[in-house]
This record gives sequence, C-alpha cells and structure tokens, in this order.
Amino acid sequence: MPPAATPAPLETDRVQALVQRAVAAQEAGELQRAMSLLERAVKLDPTAKAAYNSLGNVYYQQERYQQAIAMYHKALAIDPEYAKARNNLGSTYMRLAMDERAIEELQRALRADSSYGLAYYNLACVYARGSDSATAAQYLRQAIALEPQARTWAQTDTDFTSVRTAPEVQQLLGP
Repeated sequence: MPPAATPAPLETDRVQALVQRAVAAQEAGELQRAMSLLERAVKLDPTAKAAYNSLGNVYYQQERYQQAIAMYHKALAIDPEYAKARNNLGSTYMRLAMDERAIEELQRALRADSSYGLAYYNLACVYARGSDSATAAQYLRQAIALEPQARTWAQTDTDFTSVRTAPEVQQLLGP
C-alpha cells in the first residue's frame, strides 16, 4: 500500500482556515455549521488531527460522548502525542464517570506536553470529585501556575464541591 499523499500547502492552508471557521462557529453555538466545516476539512485532508479533535469537541458539546471519543481516537491515531486530544478524551471519560481512564489519558497528555495547564486542571477535577483534596490541590497548584484562570474556574466548578473547604484547596482558592 503506498504511503498517504501529503496535502499540498494550499490544501493545508484551506484545511486550517476551515478548522478556524468551525471553531468560531462552535463558539457561537452554531454546531451544525461547525460540523459541516470540519467534515469538509477532513475530506480535504484525512490527516488533519485538529479537525478530528474539533469534531470531537462538537460531539462532546452535543453530549454525544461515544462519537466524541471516536473522533479523539482518530486524532490520536494520526498523532499519539497530541496533548489536546488526550486531554479532551480524558475530559470525556470524566463526564462518563470513567475516572481511572480519565486519569490515564490526562497523565498521557501531560507526558506529551508538561506545560498543558488544562490537563493539570482536569486531573485536579478528577481527584476533587473523588474527595482526594491533597492530590486535587497538587494538580490545581500546577494548573494555576500555568493557567491563572484555573483559580477562578475552581471557585465555582462543582467538581470541587467536596474539597473546596479543605485547607490545602482553600489556600489555593483564596477568600
């Protein structure tokens, strides 16, 4: 079987533009439009990992978690070290209360990119949900160092309800 053809630079630019337009549509709540743009992107370039990852995000937003998982796996088949897809897969497993698998994927995301603050935050969420305040605080501290907004997120995130008053977590959240 011959190797897959590498898309021409012009096609790569078109695919990136489609993905950017799709992300904007998704942020505007236009999920069908986002999906259509992303499907066009993967037809143009079946190796567009960002398009598969974004498709997964659209499915996640629609609460179609199995389809989201399938898209994240497609992105990871192209690039097993793609930290965003690993994080999103872990987040989806969290949503499905599959915490062990979530932890595994989130740790893999961090092995791929140790500066990915959102993966630290999601790990903090998993441990907070399990009432492990010490481990939650450890990951939250790292998340805040990389992504200062994580402090604000944790102040209202229901995942932190059971540990929010623990001294080690309270110290990170402030008054």
